[in-house]
Amino acid sequence: MLEGSNMAFPLIENDDEQAFRREYLARIEETRALWQWFVATRRLQLVDAPNGLPAFAGAVESTKVSIAAVGSVEHGFHTRAWADAKIPMRGRVAVRPPGDWDDLVAQLKERHYFGDPELDRWLVVKTSSKGLAHVVLDARVLQTVRALAPGRLELSYEDGAIELTWAGVERNFAILDDVLAVVAYLAVQGGELSPYR
Repeated sequence: MLEGSNMAFPLIENDDEQAFRREYLARIEETRALWQWFVATRRLQLVDAPNGLPAFAGAVESTKVSIAAVGSVEHGFHTRAWADAKIPMRGRVAVRPPGDWDDLVAQLKERHYFGDPELDRWLVVKTSSKGLAHVVLDARVLQTVRALAPGRLELSYEDGAIELTWAGVERNFAILDDVLAVVAYLAVQGGELSPYR
């Protein structure tokens, strides 16, 4: 600490914060280059996002799907994918890590929603209808949920608006491919199966 200073933190912490910021921004630029290669090999296109972070969009199984990096050095980065359903089902399904008292109560009430102890510990499901939740969270979607749950996955389906978010800026092409596929799948899911059309 500086002598005679009221600073509560040593000066080195400021240097550490700057180094952390530079490292994270360098990783974002590396990701931008990786995503540029990814989109070129999959007939997608880069998008100029308002936040200046990497983003891309394109048609997957005739559904427009977008993926973008979101966040900041101060609050952390996430990867978000979204699309709109072709035939929107009315209602809401939200899957996320428990975060407040209501989530903990919901987790206790629906303790075995997934039938998988890890998923049931990591995630809370809130829904306007159990029937809608079963249509949205079918075996195909749960495959992706299992893969991303350790990364603080959040999945929402609300009146046909689909969003999937997880921690970090994704660099694994297999995960990006899977997320594109599952979001496009959800966009056409349930049209024939659900009474919520």
